[in-house]
Amino acid sequence: MWLDWWARDRQECLIRNGVTFFTWVRRMTVDAYYTSPIGIADVGYQGNAVLSEFEVSREVLNFVNSRIGQLDELGNSGDAPEEDEPEIDAR
Repeated sequence: MWLDWWARDRQECLIRNGVTFFTWVRRMTVDAYYTSPIGIADVGYQGNAVLSEFEVSREVLNFVNSRIGQLDELGNSGDAPEEDEPEIDAR
């Protein structure tokens, strides 16, 4: 019985070590890709540039506002008092 427990604990430890290692490898791979010239071009990074304005599409704003509404419905189902949330507007 003790031997079974020890073997199971050892197996879990080995699995945990493997998961930790492959998580580290995955993170390092992603870091290496997105800091390489190909990865930088993939995300469209243009360098440190000053933007005169930043535009957000109407589709994105509608999605965000709908999610805020859904979260409000979930949050207001309890006894908490309702708070007025300003709607996000494109400028």
